[in-house]
Amino acid sequence: MVSVFSEMAAEKNIKLNVNVAEGIPAVMTDAGKVRQILYNLMSNAVKFTPQDGTVELSAFMPDEKRCG
Repeated sequence: MVSVFSEMAAEKNIKLNVNVAEGIPAVMTDAGKVRQILYNLMSNAVKFTPQDGTVELSAFMPDEKRCG
């Protein structure tokens, strides 16, 4: 996703950061739908982030204490 939006972000001098935690298990789901969701989220993030801002995409496993 970062490569798709890097030019759009560069025009507004927006930093794109991706942080994926180690050990995240694979998820069996519809890859096309997940791709579309991420595309929509990233598109809106870049579109509505002000000049010189930052957009960060993070993936992690929530801590059990935070879930319960």
